[in-house]
Amino acid sequence: MQAFAAAGFETPPSAGTESQWRPSRVGTLASVQPAALHNVLVNPRFYENEDVLALLAAGYDPAAELELPRGPSAGLLALRLHCDSSLRSLAAKGLARCTRLPSAEWFQQSGMATVVHSHLGVMASRDRGEVDAATGINLPYTDQLREFMDGLASCLEALSPEAISTHLLRKGTSAAASLDVVHLIASHLGDSGDHLLGVLHAFRVLLDRLGARFWSVGDERYEEVVLHAVLDNSQLHDVLEQEDRSADASKDRVLESPWWNWIFPFLLSVAGSANLFVNSLALLASTFLDRLQQQRFDTRARTRALQIALVVFSDVFLGTVQQVTTLARSSAEVIAAAPRYPHAAAADKVLELHSATLTQFAFAAGFATAEWSAARDEARTFVAGIMRRDGKAVSRAVYRIANFAQQTAARQRREEKRLQRVAAGDAAAAKEPEAPAIPTPRSVTIIKPLWDHAYATIREVDTSGLALLMQGVAPTAQFEKLTSRTWAVKDLVRPQMKAVNDALAAVRDPIVGLLVALAEERTQILLDFLNSNNVVLHLVAFLFSPVEAVSNAAQGFVKQAYDVTTRRDVFYRLLEHHTEPTLRGLAAVLQTFQTSAKSLPEACGVAKRVVRCCSDVLDSLCAPTDGLLRDPAFVERNRPVKLESKLLALWKLMGEALALLFKQTPQWSAFFENDAMTEWMRDAVLFGADMLDQIRVLELVISGQTLDSSAASGPPGSPSKTRAQESSTAEQMIAALADPLEELIAWLRLNDEDLLNQSYELVLRMVSRFTRSRIRLRDTTFDKLRRISDKPADRTGQRRSTILREDQLLGIREALDDNDAAVRRRKGGAEVLEISDDEAPFPNKDGTKSLRIAGEVSRSSTSSARPAPRKGSSTARTTSSVAARPRGVPWTTYSSKKASASESESSEDEAAVRGADGKKLTGLALLAKEQKPALKKMEPRRGVKAIGLGLGNRDEGPAKGTGRRVKQPTEEDRQAVRAARLRAAQDLSKLHRAVLQWDPACDDEQPPNVRLSDRLPTSFKTPQEYAAAFEPLLLTECWEQVRQAKAEALKEGQLYRTNVAGRQSVDDFVDVFCTIDSNELRDRVFFGDTDLVWLRQGQRQIFAKVQSVSRKREHMELTLRCHLGKDNHDAGSGLAPRTAWELIKLVK
Repeated sequence: MQAFAAAGFETPPSAGTESQWRPSRVGTLASVQPAALHNVLVNPRFYENEDVLALLAAGYDPAAELELPRGPSAGLLALRLHCDSSLRSLAAKGLARCTRLPSAEWFQQSGMATVVHSHLGVMASRDRGEVDAATGINLPYTDQLREFMDGLASCLEALSPEAISTHLLRKGTSAAASLDVVHLIASHLGDSGDHLLGVLHAFRVLLDRLGARFWSVGDERYEEVVLHAVLDNSQLHDVLEQEDRSADASKDRVLESPWWNWIFPFLLSVAGSANLFVNSLALLASTFLDRLQQQRFDTRARTRALQIALVVFSDVFLGTVQQVTTLARSSAEVIAAAPRYPHAAAADKVLELHSATLTQFAFAAGFATAEWSAARDEARTFVAGIMRRDGKAVSRAVYRIANFAQQTAARQRREEKRLQRVAAGDAAAAKEPEAPAIPTPRSVTIIKPLWDHAYATIREVDTSGLALLMQGVAPTAQFEKLTSRTWAVKDLVRPQMKAVNDALAAVRDPIVGLLVALAEERTQILLDFLNSNNVVLHLVAFLFSPVEAVSNAAQGFVKQAYDVTTRRDVFYRLLEHHTEPTLRGLAAVLQTFQTSAKSLPEACGVAKRVVRCCSDVLDSLCAPTDGLLRDPAFVERNRPVKLESKLLALWKLMGEALALLFKQTPQWSAFFENDAMTEWMRDAVLFGADMLDQIRVLELVISGQTLDSSAASGPPGSPSKTRAQESSTAEQMIAALADPLEELIAWLRLNDEDLLNQSYELVLRMVSRFTRSRIRLRDTTFDKLRRISDKPADRTGQRRSTILREDQLLGIREALDDNDAAVRRRKGGAEVLEISDDEAPFPNKDGTKSLRIAGEVSRSSTSSARPAPRKGSSTARTTSSVAARPRGVPWTTYSSKKASASESESSEDEAAVRGADGKKLTGLALLAKEQKPALKKMEPRRGVKAIGLGLGNRDEGPAKGTGRRVKQPTEEDRQAVRAARLRAAQDLSKLHRAVLQWDPACDDEQPPNVRLSDRLPTSFKTPQEYAAAFEPLLLTECWEQVRQAKAEALKEGQLYRTNVAGRQSVDDFVDVFCTIDSNELRDRVFFGDTDLVWLRQGQRQIFAKVQSVSRKREHMELTLRCHLGKDNHDAGSGLAPRTAWELIKLVK
């Protein structure tokens, strides 16, 4: 009392009075010594004394801060449920400051356990209707149920988990079971009234503090009983409609609401048991996605329920929640978090069960309204997150199988070596245990119903929805279906391989139809779609896909959007209009290719795309006529996105990809036919040549200069960077070619003459590039080339490892000597490196020649200049490097092999066999271009082998003791190869264009729009006269065959019912994708890619050519090419998806 008197309080009289005493003069509790105030709150003689409580109530100032300890006390716990509101407020403020939770022992010793037991006893008595029952402490309790429940929750929040579990939990079989805090709180979860919020608060506190121990006092399935009690509470349903959602944060942090913040602690409390966790999640999902989505609830309640379900699902399946839920609708990225739910994978079936509902909310047109917009966006974000998770899961599953295959192969090799040692009598090896088996990888699992419903629900015009789908599909674009042909461990991982293939079919295959359908929309819709977030990034991944349908769909979409016709144009437009995302996409694709090439048994499909598409990219950027980097405005416009650094990174990635391709090809060749390998191996060499051709343009731009269309063909005019900066860039760019050069050396052992010569020329060009820049070759590269080019010692019987000619080997030796000399010259003077595009030395003003090296190099006299290379040297020979691929020529038909001197014709003849698009022409197309027909005998097929690398038969190759082949090709052989190449490159598009525009209903003797001459001339003065005379005859012959085939087909009734699945434009043609059920096909009926068919649908009819055929178990897939230039029967409007047509096979 002295402390209170010193603070200005009137103290109570020493003798008691009959009426309740109240102080007439009071101070403030903040003026009382903290030690005295704390003594009051820990001693029951004081905090149960009515006079002391009167002083506390009178002196309490809510605005004043009291210096109380940071731990709870018995007095604070007792006063928190007092009938006086001031004392309750004082206790609430004191408990809110508590940060130190009491131990179980201190909880008992300090008297806090007695107070809390009293609280629980009062609660139990009132539940039984015993209002005046005795209490454990001498204090009047509040009669307001709301205040009582709020106070009890506040007391529980100040206690430690050990204190609660040790002193407040009671088993159902114990004598004090009625005082169990869990049962007492849970029994009120179904209440209605203003006290329910306090009950939920206490419920959340117990779940937080106890976790799984919360359920230790209950019977089996007690968690379901408790969860049903709270979810079935009608007051919570009403809250969904009445809850204030004016604050923006409440939409994104919905589970911070005191009505719902118990959900996450509840899930965490059952997370340790798969059965309890799955059942609880299923009940939550059923409530918020099913029961509360009924039409009797208004839109506010339904959207709120959906938001709650999405937050819960996001935390469980995507790990986006840490302590407090935040669902960022504006971001498509998923925040990685430590897994909080060990059995989340087992709960996938809950997500599958509600996939239809979620995809309806996300993509159905009925929910595209303003009142549903926020919830719809959140549903889309969640579905996109699941799709990204599934796409990455498929990718990881493939790499797990690849890693298993590598480890299994390594184990087999170790075991074979051990057995060999055992067979050799090694006692130590016999005692070594067998290497343990490698555990098989787990199978991939995806939410397949979610993908199925999404593809079935989404509309073609829903571009934002399609963009979300592409996020999930993009990680799978690089993979082909896994086949037993390339996987040696197939018998060990068949279920895993099947799971991957099924996942690819569900995730990736349907995207093709959506892209094809979207391509039919208006151009502005397509352009808006390309401007959507990350669409171009994912579209680049599709363009590089080894799956033909995926790559073609992506190409067709961009072609339709920008009205272009070739793959090169596709990359040109993407780089022009979407520079930054396209470059990021290219970098991502090349990084992914490196991972695949190193891990998978073979990656030829992706490698083909890489070399061909990257060559198109280089051409789009650096072409002399329209290269984007030659446009200063383009370069300047993209400087803010760090164009220079992105180009340098892309160049390095291209070099790494090319090196890896050269390195892995010998291993991949075991899985493919020689013809297939030769085709794209030649493409790889040409890609390397393209890199060399464009290095100067890229170097100037990367070093900070701008250039116009002629900048790369001569010395730079006014560089914006210093020479030293150019030198640094040049060194980095040339260094990126070191790995490809070293790996390409192995290709000098091939036995295919054409490919060998191209590889040889590329090696010389690369060495020459290092030499002209005076950069030293790697020691390993130098040694490998020296070993190949040096002659074997006489009479050693050693066979040469290459079939290169002696003059070619001499060229390699001289190229190495030139590099060595150039490096020595650079060390002798203060030079700054600059890349030169010219292969030969530059003439100086005084007539001497030197390499284009900027710096302090004397060029004033002949003696100081590098001498001109002699005939036959490598420097002179580099001018006969790998020929660049003409623009427009398909990779599959182009060959850069040079004709020998004896077979060479005039340069005009060689150029004349190419059309305007750069393709070689034969047949009718050749006539149209006024060419002379040439028919030559084709040489027999030859295999491709790498001599000395274990590829093919080692016995074939150079004769023993000589450096020459056993059989040299004759002049006739060379001419036959040249003729075969011309025939392989024939372009029949003009013939197809004419035939496909014929009217199927016409039955005249002459084809439509063809006029025959009365007589043929006996001689022709010009090629035009020859073409004009014979082209109508060829068309008339074709027409007659078509007429006969029509008559025979109608007579025999060879009709097949086909269903159109989609269509896309290819140049001025239209490719129609259709299917024929297997039961429609007769025995021994086949289709080929040269067949002409007749499509009919009522009055509509049109001719079509078969482009490709794919037989499946249930049906046959056909790609038919049509031309709508003279659509006399309105067939174009009828060739729509899901339409049926009659197909009649005519002629080949």
